[in-house]
Amino acid sequence: MATNYFQRNRGPRENMCMVVTKGEASKLLEIPSVLEKTSAQAICRMINAEPGYTVQLWQLAEMLASKGIQPIMTWMEEKSDAPTPEVEPVSPVQERLKIAGFGVFKDDRLIGWLDDYEGAGLLWLKGERLMEAITVTDPTESDKNVSIAVLRGSRKIIPQYDGKNLCFTVKVTAEGGIIEQQGIHNLAQPHLIKVLEKKMSEEIKKGILTTLNKAQGELGLDIFGFGQAFHRKYKEYWPKLQDNWDNTFAQAKIDIEVETHILDTGLQGRRASTSRD
Repeated sequence: MATNYFQRNRGPRENMCMVVTKGEASKLLEIPSVLEKTSAQAICRMINAEPGYTVQLWQLAEMLASKGIQPIMTWMEEKSDAPTPEVEPVSPVQERLKIAGFGVFKDDRLIGWLDDYEGAGLLWLKGERLMEAITVTDPTESDKNVSIAVLRGSRKIIPQYDGKNLCFTVKVTAEGGIIEQQGIHNLAQPHLIKVLEKKMSEEIKKGILTTLNKAQGELGLDIFGFGQAFHRKYKEYWPKLQDNWDNTFAQAKIDIEVETHILDTGLQGRRASTSRD
């Protein structure tokens, strides 16, 4: 990883986007840009449009230099259905590339990948700004779905350590609003809102646990910053654990608590339908 070169050089800016891809990175840079001067600028603009996915040079350097967290980088790849040069010689970067998730590093070595779904769980655990739509089952019609936009969210990591046993409690809060429903019943009722909030909490928790299990199991790395939270609370124990933190993290007990609130149901109480009740 050439982070040191970019930091020493006076030319590169510390807010430039850091991206990793499978295969040759030159293929991404060779894609022509329509609106920007270079493909690199177009890629950075595309990443910045997705809240939470931007990893800048200074952030990467900070993760590399810090104990208690391992580095990640935005993973970009070419779409499987991207226009071919023969059919469309010049097409926008957005039509050719997609954000696939994150590349995971151990120090300066790439060792694994998190797909887009696992990437969302990562962002929840890192407390990053995440704007996404969560789909849950309609509480009045089991064969229909409801989409809820996440308006804002936060997380708090609470470590507990007695000198031998380590556990963490992660409290996640999220607020959302209904943006679409397939059913025709009025969801703007207190008892139905509570059911939707429970379903939303379960869906967020499911995504978080998927990412957490992969980090503790397959990867064996703390990519969330649990070590930093531990260091802030237990400074006296940190010198003994910091050099073997990833193994300590992999064995730690972690409880996830998710609390959600639906604050907005839109301008309609129920979906317009051609059927008459």
